[in-house]
Amino acid sequence: MSAATPFNASKYPTAAAIRGVLQTQVPSSIGNWCPLPGFKFSSSHAATDDPEFLKFFISSFLRLYAVGVQEMFGGDAAELEFVLLCKFRQVDETLRFQSYAPWPKLNEFMMNAVDQSVVAQLPALLNSFTGAIEKHCAFPNDVWVPVAVVYNPLSNHILFSNINQLESGDQFLKVGLTRTTSGYLNYLGTLMFRLAAQPKMKIEVANLDNLLGKGMDPFIRWIHHAAATGIVFDSDRVFVNVDNPEEYDFKY
Repeated sequence: MSAATPFNASKYPTAAAIRGVLQTQVPSSIGNWCPLPGFKFSSSHAATDDPEFLKFFISSFLRLYAVGVQEMFGGDAAELEFVLLCKFRQVDETLRFQSYAPWPKLNEFMMNAVDQSVVAQLPALLNSFTGAIEKHCAFPNDVWVPVAVVYNPLSNHILFSNINQLESGDQFLKVGLTRTTSGYLNYLGTLMFRLAAQPKMKIEVANLDNLLGKGMDPFIRWIHHAAATGIVFDSDRVFVNVDNPEEYDFKY
């Protein structure tokens, strides 16, 4: 195990003991799998010392997500909950926003919206959300954070929030909550925020062998890779099932 890892692996089963789990590859022949959908945008602005402008920059992407969610799920009756993994980065006059979401179609919507060929239509698109948007979020510079999204299509209300994850993160760092893509992204974002604030923090994940055969193989593969390499988030190794985006897998 790498000395740089944040994980206390004293109770891990050995790699040899779970070789079958670690060697299992993403089942691309079963279902339609794709890499974790990611979005990124960067631009240069002279007003980067203006807190209100920075707030507007970040809020614009949340609003764009709201428009995409409304277009995709506005006709549904059930409330929708999912998690984004986001990072805002400011370097001099360059601003960057990156995010990952479970749904490939939602990512496609975001990419198409900021395409240079249609960027002139972006202001109208941002104003096309017809409901209420509520935001309770913090985006520390250059740190991955989770953002919980709750959309009620009946009231056309959408909430973006991560204050609980940033202030009371322990409740989200539970292995049992990582069975879905959103749960995994929530765990990752909460963990990476904590590690940014406490680089020497150790994470105790005890009795991983008890998870064998209980649908937790993707998490087991992820944590063994993270413990061995010190790399907590490697988007190239995370895959989602296009037909069921809340199902994810990790390529060890």
